[in-house]
Amino acid sequence: MKIINHFKTCMKMAAMLFVFILNMLNVAHSAVLNIYTEFKPDISYPDKNEFKNITTPSGFCVQHPNYCREGEFSIIIPGLSALKKFDYSSDDIRKHTYLSIDGRGRIVVLTNKTTGIKTTAEFRWAFFGVQHNRTGSHQSSVSSAMNNTGAVPSGDCSPRTGIGNTVWYRHGWGVNQKVSVCYRKLNNALADGDITVNNFSLGYVLVTPKPLELPAGEYEGEVIYSVGEGMDVDFGAESYSDNEVRIKIKATVEHAFFYRFPAGSENVQLSPPNGWSSWINGGMIPQKLSKEVPFTLSSSSGFKIWMQCEHNAGAGCGLKNQATAETVPLDVKMTIPGFTSNRQPVRNMLLNTDAAGHTIDLPGQFVVDLRSKLDFVVNRPEVEKMVKAPGSNWKGAVTLIFDSEVE
Repeated sequence: MKIINHFKTCMKMAAMLFVFILNMLNVAHSAVLNIYTEFKPDISYPDKNEFKNITTPSGFCVQHPNYCREGEFSIIIPGLSALKKFDYSSDDIRKHTYLSIDGRGRIVVLTNKTTGIKTTAEFRWAFFGVQHNRTGSHQSSVSSAMNNTGAVPSGDCSPRTGIGNTVWYRHGWGVNQKVSVCYRKLNNALADGDITVNNFSLGYVLVTPKPLELPAGEYEGEVIYSVGEGMDVDFGAESYSDNEVRIKIKATVEHAFFYRFPAGSENVQLSPPNGWSSWINGGMIPQKLSKEVPFTLSSSSGFKIWMQCEHNAGAGCGLKNQATAETVPLDVKMTIPGFTSNRQPVRNMLLNTDAAGHTIDLPGQFVVDLRSKLDFVVNRPEVEKMVKAPGSNWKGAVTLIFDSEVE
């Protein structure tokens, strides 16, 4: 009995090993294509809120620019090829010029490499270009067999153009927003036999999110199309160099952030709102001492702000009596019209020295030269202490730290 049990155990282990080897052999061969797009705000066009395609064009639209529509763009898929047979007499459309392709839009998740923030885009295969090549001298003219293929397709594709010679024929077709089966029957048998299919380029539509609503950074995602008979991309071929096309999308968001204070703003002189006359002439203690300092802000970015103080006073800054070293609190308040912090308006927002800062939310637009302000205030209880020391001199330095999300 022990021997039998041992035998069963060995058989089970062998079966597990055999399955593992089969799984290892089932490896996908991918044709990889990189698409690059970026956003950089332009102060000359603050309303512009879209990505710019910076991928180097290649393929059909470079070879035949007059047959690509405005805004269309093509890229060759590196290394993708197939081997098929042409048979003029066959009723099987796969033995003629043939392509089945999934032209439906696909959602692509783009992830910020640094923060993990996710957004979505939509990718759609909009048109393609492809080249068919003869493999032997017995095929006297590929061009004759395929003439008008680009201009007069059958099935679900729209016409573009075609060009060729005895050795090869290159053409393009537009793809509808569905699983499109497209073909063109051969004109004659002059190209019958083995045909290589290559120089395959795709034209695409990429619908991206509004970059002004995204934090700065690099976002990456991919969309995969299967290749082969009955798959997303099907040439009607017997064999393929790859069994999938992996399209990697890389979107970069950069933001702009500028602020400008008037000359002399670094020296702030506090005074009562209506001047010192009531105190000098009647001894009335001012309700506060204050100074408004305007500045302009241009930003497409959210940011954080906090203070560093020469003299700390609680969570804020203070002014020190230069003779006695007594310190009184100084409130520093910020107003930026239209901006929010934690979804609350940035209006008289009291700043502090917490290094985590106040987070100013992403504006969702490129704001240019927005009039904003800082208010420096010493309130009535502290003013009462200050006026008890006539002729005293109170000073302090406040440093504002703007930490923008510009990368």
